[in-house]
Amino acid sequence: MRRDPVRQLSIFRENRSLREPARDLSREIERLARNLRAAQRRADTVEDVLAAALPEALRGKARVVKLVRGVLTLSVPEGPARFVLDRWLRSGGLETLRKAAESSGTPAAVSRVKYQA
Repeated sequence: MRRDPVRQLSIFRENRSLREPARDLSREIERLARNLRAAQRRADTVEDVLAAALPEALRGKARVVKLVRGVLTLSVPEGPARFVLDRWLRSGGLETLRKAAESSGTPAAVSRVKYQA
């Protein structure tokens, strides 16, 4: 009863190689979906706070792009609207925005505002 060395070598090679563990993507997809829902809720809340705090003349002219680490980035395509918004923020509008965010329970505080066209 002699063993075949070629067959033994192939069995050895199969068992020696490291196999990639099967990955179940459902947990990863669920985590991603949770993160996206949370980001959408934050964006909606910040958008609502901004709409409530802005003067009537500026509503609809600025759109929230993102809020990261307290820096609120707004998209304001029109130059004159950007100027008026900047003047409003510098003359106490930022404080009004902060108070509105605190009263609504927004998870992130606004410390600075950036503009993009």
